[in-house]
Amino acid sequence: MRAREYRRKESRSFLFYLAVTILGLLLIGLVILFITRVNRTFYSYTAEPRELLYTLNRGDYAEAWREVQNNRAQGVTEEKNKDYVLPYAVVDYLEAESYYNVFLESGDTEEAARYREAMDKAYEAMGELQFMAGEIDGILK
Repeated sequence: MRAREYRRKESRSFLFYLAVTILGLLLIGLVILFITRVNRTFYSYTAEPRELLYTLNRGDYAEAWREVQNNRAQGVTEEKNKDYVLPYAVVDYLEAESYYNVFLESGDTEEAARYREAMDKAYEAMGELQFMAGEIDGILK
């Protein structure tokens, strides 16, 4: 009798260790999945066009500039997604005008002229958001 009981315990312990091993591997997989999702959420964030437009409408141009630079670093360009053309153009106008003002005040007219051309190009790309150029002009001057 004792030999039979020993075999039952041995088979039960094998199944127990097998089940614990499978559950442990499943738990490790879920932890890795959770970490990759959190990592992607916080470090690979890209702002949607609607969010960029909301930020621009709030008048938070610095935050919009940061979000556009982050998007471009992540590979989200206006060539790949046409929805980004307008908000990116506003931010490009902001950046070009700020450099234009800096070079104009420092007396470097060649660089100022180059950034004036970039301003004009961005202004044309702004489309229906061209009214923001007046707001940006008021802020930077």
